[in-house]
Parts: sequence; structure tokens; C-alpha cells
Amino acid sequence: MLLNMVNPHKAFFGQKDFQQLAIIRRMVEMLDMSIEIISCPTVREPDGLAMSSRNMLLNPKQRTSAPIISKTLAQARNNMARMSVKEMIEWVKKEINNDPELNVEYFEIADAQTLQPVRQWNTTKQTVGCIAVQVGQVRLIDNILF
Repeated sequence: MLLNMVNPHKAFFGQKDFQQLAIIRRMVEMLDMSIEIISCPTVREPDGLAMSSRNMLLNPKQRTSAPIISKTLAQARNNMARMSVKEMIEWVKKEINNDPELNVEYFEIADAQTLQPVRQWNTTKQTVGCIAVQVGQVRLIDNILF
């Protein structure tokens, strides 16, 4: 494994791929590695779309639609007190799929440490909503901490 070969004191991973970050944190913990995993915030375009080299593959119409992903996730965090987890998942999917350029592959609300799906709010210290959306031939990912 790369971390064993390099043996760094610190390793920096972006929150954009939250699932990867959580798995690496858990792996470092399980293997009792003396590496500090540092979470870096997702960098966003001015319109809110999470920065990715994949964004350049979007045509102009798709690029105009893509920020709906981050805007919907932000609205979800603001609406969490009004909806159950199940209602929230369905609402997010519906909002994003309303745009013909976007197709939700998955949206799951999970425990931020274990990545296990949660079915009720407040059953874990922190929850995260992770999403993958197909935009034409491009798969975009994002997430929101609740």
C-alpha cells in the first residue's frame, strides 16, 4: 500500500470523495498506522458545483444544470428538520431528476464514520449525504454533512 511505502506523517484527502476519506481513516485506524489523515474541504466553482476535471467534459447545457446537485444538497440540509431520512432521500432524488440533463445514480444518508445507511436522524454523531449523478456520459459526485 502506498501509505506504507511512503510512510508520511500526514496525508491530505478531499471531502469531495467522502466515502474514500472515511475508508482511508478507518484503514489507518485498523492498521494502527501513525499517519494523521487531514480532511480538506471540497473546492467549488462560483456556482457551487464541486470542482472536478470531469466538469470540463460537460457540454454547455449540462454544465448549466450540474450546479443543481450542490444547491439541492444545501437545501436538504436546511430542510432536514422537516423530513424523515426516507423523505429526504426521495426529495433529493426527485429534485435533481426533475432536470432532464441529470440522473441520480444514488443518494444515501449514512453515518459519517461507518458509512452505514441511517434510517432516522440523530442516531449517530454525524451524518453525511453522498450522491452520484450521471450527467450525459459524466458521473459527478458530491456530499453534504448534516
